[in-house]
Order: sequence, then structure tokens, then C-alpha cells
Amino acid sequence: MGSFSYNEGVKLVAEVRVLPEEPQALLDMIVQFNLACNWLSTIAFQERIFHWLPLQRRAYRELREKFGFTAAQAVVCVRKVAYSYRNKARRNTLATFRPLGSIPLFKQPLSGWALVSTAKVKVPTLLFGVLPLPHLPLPASAHELAEGGHGLIAWLGIALFLLHVAGALRHHFLIRDGLIWRMIPGRSTALLIILPALMLLGLVVGKAILPAPAAKVAAPVAASEASQAPAASENIAEPANIAAPAPDIAAANVTEAAPEAPPAPPPAWTVQPGGKIGFSVGNDGQTISGSFAKWTAAIVMDPDHPETADIRVTIDMASASVGDAYQDGMLPGDEFFAVAAHPTATFTAKGAEKSGANAYRATGTLSLKGVAKPQTIRFTLSGDGATRKVSGTATIARVAFGVGNGESSGGLAPQVALTFAFTARKKD
Repeated sequence: MGSFSYNEGVKLVAEVRVLPEEPQALLDMIVQFNLACNWLSTIAFQERIFHWLPLQRRAYRELREKFGFTAAQAVVCVRKVAYSYRNKARRNTLATFRPLGSIPLFKQPLSGWALVSTAKVKVPTLLFGVLPLPHLPLPASAHELAEGGHGLIAWLGIALFLLHVAGALRHHFLIRDGLIWRMIPGRSTALLIILPALMLLGLVVGKAILPAPAAKVAAPVAASEASQAPAASENIAEPANIAAPAPDIAAANVTEAAPEAPPAPPPAWTVQPGGKIGFSVGNDGQTISGSFAKWTAAIVMDPDHPETADIRVTIDMASASVGDAYQDGMLPGDEFFAVAAHPTATFTAKGAEKSGANAYRATGTLSLKGVAKPQTIRFTLSGDGATRKVSGTATIARVAFGVGNGESSGGLAPQVALTFAFTARKKD
């Protein structure tokens, strides 16, 4: 959508819809339009017709017959030429138009489109974060060219912007032709003060809302990893530690508990709606947080006898979301969860142990993306009777499961923090 305002008080709004399957037709239309603008500009300059209305009366019919324009195209052409002569100073030089007009402005998004289309990690191209666009039919070998071109065009755009700013300052302060003053809408003194003030305010607000630098986050992250280090080591070391004292414990249990009746079977629990499994991971000093919308849990456990626990949690990996359409589109791919080949992840544990008041620890097996590894979870129970609230955490070494194994994952922390909270009701 483009908008142009003229000194005569007329505002023109033009909407252009680009059809990806007809790029050549679009280019031909742009070239034809700008050739017509050059033809009309010559007439306006030679006959000294600079106002859009008399210029339209003079050339409207010829534009439609000579160039095959629609009524709207002819009017847009007339007003574009009239706008190029809007100032008296510009009427001393013939205005010309490049055959491709402003098509270079499209090179940056087009090169980005090509970059995404040829990348190893297949992510969707979303227009305004909503409308998906198909990948361009380009070979993978074009990826480096697209990447280099995209970066080069970005730097050229920055350089052109700085040159424009420098040119405006030169005109205003060195040549003293009042260019900046003429650029202010309505030549308003209030706007001349307000616009720079808004720019400065934007810089201040932007700095305030930026995330903290990575150096400030490093200490908490290090502390968190240090606190989780025992849990990670327990995944491997605990079976050996438990195996060693087992004979003594078994002997003591036999001696002390011989007279007692065998304990009743542990109760089964049903997870109530409203629970949540979330995850977070550091990414270059920031934190990416998300959750799984679909999962199930089968739990059998007597809180007074946690060794009877039998836990199985199944997560639908396609339900993962971090709240960003672009990143959500990457998660099902091979670089992260490979949902097509491994649609679910499963954690199973036989037995748990108390680690504090109402606190427990269970070591089991996590199967994720076709890899099975030992995994420890920690959780607490609150409430009594037939309803208990459960909340817990786990730290997962993503690299061991091949999660985040591509180019776009270089900034991700090696540990992913998992949290879960839900209410469970004892089955009758």
C-alpha cells in the first residue's frame, strides 16, 4: 500500500498486489509505466504544464491509447509526473524516471525470501508474521549467494540512508537553502521541535525495554547450572549409589518390618485439566520460553511409600509453542524436534524417593527424538486426601538428544529448564 500527498491537497492511495507466479508480468508493467511517465514528463516540460488537472486533460486519452493503460493507471501516471514538478525549482530540469522505478527497494525482502527458501533449516516465510508464502524454487547451492547478497544490500541500504542524512544536513547548514525546514510538514515550528524530540524519546524507550546484556545474565545462569549439576550427575551416578547400600536397607526392612502386614497397592491418580508443562532456554543473553499444549500422564504412587511410584508422561511434540509464529514453524523441523519421525517424547520412572518435606525425586528414562537417556525430575506435593497439587522441575541436556543441532541454534544454552504443574485426583 503506497500513499502520496500533493501540494494541491489531493491524496492518492495505490494498492499493488504482487502475484509470485507472474514476476515477469510485474516487471513488464513497471517498465511500461515508467516509460509512459518519461513520455508525459517531456510533454509537461516542453509545454510548461505542471498542474495535474490540466496535464490530465492534455494527455489522459493518449495515455490510454498509446500505452494501453486503464483509467486508474493513466491518472496515477499523470499525478506522479505532476508531483515531480511540484516545486518551482524543479521545473527548470526535465524530470526522468528509471525503467524499473523503485524496484531496488524490493531486492532486500526478495533476497531474504531466497535466503529462507534455500536454507537447510526449513522455516516458513510469513508476510507480516501471518500470511505464509511458498518457498522459491531455487537450488540449495544458491544459499550462499542469497546470504551474501542479502547482507550486502542491507549494508548498502544503511549507507544510502546515512548519505541522505548527510546530504540534507549539508544543504541546510552549509549551502543554507533551508532544506530541512522545507521538509517539515506545513513548515511548522512546533513539528520542527516535536519530531526530533520523538526520535530522542524513541531511543530512550528502546534502550529501556532492551533485554539485559548477556554479562548480567551470565551469573544467574551459571548459578542455575551449578545448582542443577548434582541433578545431572545423579542421572548417571544414582543407580550405583543405590545399588551399594541396598543389602543393608533390605536387611533392616526385613528385621524391622517383618511383623507388619504388606502395604496396600499404591493408588492411581488422574491429572485434572488445566495443567502445564513449560520449557525455557537461554539464547544469547535472552530467554526463550514456551510450553506444550498436549500431553498425558499416567501416575501410580503412594506419597508415604514413593518407592512404589510408576510414572509415565507422554508429550505431543507438535504442540510445542514459544508464542512466535516464525519460531514455532521451526520447532517441528529436523533441527529441533523432528516431529514427522518422532511425534512424541516419553518420560518413564519406576520408583521415587523423598528428598525433603513433601519433596521427591524420580530418576527414569527420557525418550526424545529417537534417543533414550537417563533423566531426573524433582517435584513437590501439596494438599492431602484425594486431591494433590504437583509442581516440579527438570534440567535437560538438549545436545544429547540432538535438539538444536543446526546453524540457527548456535546461541542456545546447552541446558533446557523444564517446569510442570498440575492437579491430580486419586482414582476410586
